[in-house]
Amino acid sequence: MCHLQWYSIHVYFPIDEITNKDEYKELKVNIADSFPFFDRGALDSARFIFGVKNPTIIINDGDKLITEYLDDVIVTML
Repeated sequence: MCHLQWYSIHVYFPIDEITNKDEYKELKVNIADSFPFFDRGALDSARFIFGVKNPTIIINDGDKLITEYLDDVIVTML
């Protein structure tokens, strides 16, 4: 018998400040388009994340913001 376990993860990307909700939603849509495992039901601009007991935290340092990465991906696709 095969047992599948679903893991819910939260990914946080550092970004420059965005104050326009439509611009922020567009960014989330672009991220979901680039990473299909993202929850497409969570693309609205208002999202509150509740904490969990004993979280596992993984930090991956990089040299780009997600917006810079997406700019590179979109240019490559053109």
